[in-house]
Amino acid sequence: MCSIIGCINTANTSPNTSSNTSSGISSKLVSGLSHMEYRGYDSVGVSMLDGDAIFTQKDVGKVSVVNDLYHLDKMTGTVGIGHTRWATHGKVNHSNAHPHHCNSGKISLVHNGVITNHEEIRTLYLSKFEFFSETDSEVIVNLIQYYYDISFDPLQAVMECISKLEGHYSFIVLFSDGTIISAKHHEPLIIGVSSNEYFFCSDVLGFVQYTDDAIFLENKNIAVYDGKGLSIYDFSGKKITLPITKVSTKFTLPDKKNFAHYTLSEITQQGDDTSEMYCNDLYCKEISTAADLIKSAKNIVIAGSGTSYNAAVLAKFVFSKYAGIRLDTLVSSEVSHLSHEIIDSSVFIAISQSGESADIINAVKLAKSKNCTVVTITNNVESSLAKLSDVVIGISAGTEIGVAATKSYTAQIITLYKILCEISNVTISFDTIPKLIKKIIDDDNIGIIASQLISHKDIYIIGRGIHYTASLEYALKIKELTYIHAESMFAGELKHGPLAQIDSSSLVIAIIPTDETHQDMLNTITQIKTRGGKILGISHENNELFSHWISLPVCDELILPILEVVISQLLSYHMATNLNHDPDHPQNLAKSVTVK
Repeated sequence: MCSIIGCINTANTSPNTSSNTSSGISSKLVSGLSHMEYRGYDSVGVSMLDGDAIFTQKDVGKVSVVNDLYHLDKMTGTVGIGHTRWATHGKVNHSNAHPHHCNSGKISLVHNGVITNHEEIRTLYLSKFEFFSETDSEVIVNLIQYYYDISFDPLQAVMECISKLEGHYSFIVLFSDGTIISAKHHEPLIIGVSSNEYFFCSDVLGFVQYTDDAIFLENKNIAVYDGKGLSIYDFSGKKITLPITKVSTKFTLPDKKNFAHYTLSEITQQGDDTSEMYCNDLYCKEISTAADLIKSAKNIVIAGSGTSYNAAVLAKFVFSKYAGIRLDTLVSSEVSHLSHEIIDSSVFIAISQSGESADIINAVKLAKSKNCTVVTITNNVESSLAKLSDVVIGISAGTEIGVAATKSYTAQIITLYKILCEISNVTISFDTIPKLIKKIIDDDNIGIIASQLISHKDIYIIGRGIHYTASLEYALKIKELTYIHAESMFAGELKHGPLAQIDSSSLVIAIIPTDETHQDMLNTITQIKTRGGKILGISHENNELFSHWISLPVCDELILPILEVVISQLLSYHMATNLNHDPDHPQNLAKSVTVK
């Protein structure tokens, strides 16, 4: 989704004072936007209040590109707002880029989310207003002007506006009198607090380089700075107090080190020693609590989206096989249409890297309405999802900038395995996992093979048993990073239809460890070879049927899916770079999708 940021220098906020030089606010806005850019990178823009006038620069492109063109970080003023866009309403163009001004030019706004009744508002209230974009966001800023022209009170105007809005949103609005107001309704919004500045951000990464003091706004909160101080209200207008908390060290800004991209850095981090990460007291306590709930539950549902859903599928397999416990897996975006699948008083396990994805949040709300006990596995224990949950297990993967999930997947699986060990007789050598991952990372052959695969237009990934779960991540990573069509399937299903598409142009990635699935997999790839298909074998040993081979380290069955997925991450990354794609910022995607 979009990232929004606002910053105000409390030491000098007079609207009548013009600045001839930058106060540093604009550079902090640009820096914050660059660190939150993984939330959306279709366009970027900044508005600054200088004197009593609001000046805006914006355009299509990433932060670095637009900043080079317009010098956003050199704009003057002591109050400003900024935005990076992930397009929902309207094409990716200059007009639809944020910030948006009201018709008078005295109010500017940045917005994250979706206003579902924006067309109705245009008709009922704003027929005399001129619109310059296709966005729902422009409706908000003009509706605020509509009410401001009546009350001449910024807070009153914002409150009247939100009383008419439907949907999920957070926004920051800048008035020409120097007032800055933010509102949160089901979308993330956090305030960073320093000695002489306030930061209003979608993400702690927007301000953590300047302060580790933060106020986490609750749902239906309004925060106002009017030159006299910061005040927080609920949507009814009641003044409230929220604590200032320290931002966890896991939110520290990531370092690419010597890597070309964050994605490769994050893949490589999986080979670091994780023993300390998963031994803190709170983590272990929550694991035990979750295990007790699962052992006593009559019904268990596990849900996620994307990579998190693929982790859920693996959990379903291993919990059934090793603990005799059945999990029902649901794609979180479909839960609202499959509510009958959730039995009252079940244990509902929610998996989410960000904890802010709208689909999983809505799924949890539905589960809570059915008296379910919610166990959340997330990388953000301060997230909206966490606040809805009964048990929260922080996976402690650290900040993940790459849009395609990598290290967070491994952390999710390790967490699920920790629960498995508590509810069964299974023992897993967790301390061996980083060493085995590093062995894969050090395999230069993966990059060489990747360069030979990029001409394929369709890729099929097959596996059997537990290895099918890894094929799901192969397909997803290839699609996310290379934009090549990729499809995962049980190997035995290939002959029930998809084999019709196999010819000399086809590439099939076959996951073939030397276990009980080995011979059946060899039978399948023989059928592929007969029809001219090319085979990339992911296996413990090479085979004459393979056109390419990537060596799979020998280890316990439960560790294999982790290693198989790390291979998929590296393979997809190198394919992307060979295609000249930016693996950190795949086209059309964002790290956290906070709209339905």
